[in-house]
Amino acid sequence: MTPAGRIETLYESRKDGINMATPTVDMDLCIGCGLCVELCPKVYELRDDKAWVIGPNACDTCDCQQSVDSCPVTAITME
Repeated sequence: MTPAGRIETLYESRKDGINMATPTVDMDLCIGCGLCVELCPKVYELRDDKAWVIGPNACDTCDCQQSVDSCPVTAITME
């Protein structure tokens, strides 16, 4: 479980060394609805009723921007 106010995020670089925007979940805002997991199951996972980014570089398998736009409480951003 994350401390209050902490934003869960993972940053990884592509193999060519260029940093890509990765999804970030604000744990204070997340209500654990699971919509992001349905849209991008290789990127997000529900743990303790919160969405966690488990595959920040897997946005090529889905539309991560759709998960950002679909979040009902705007808890997901691309950074």
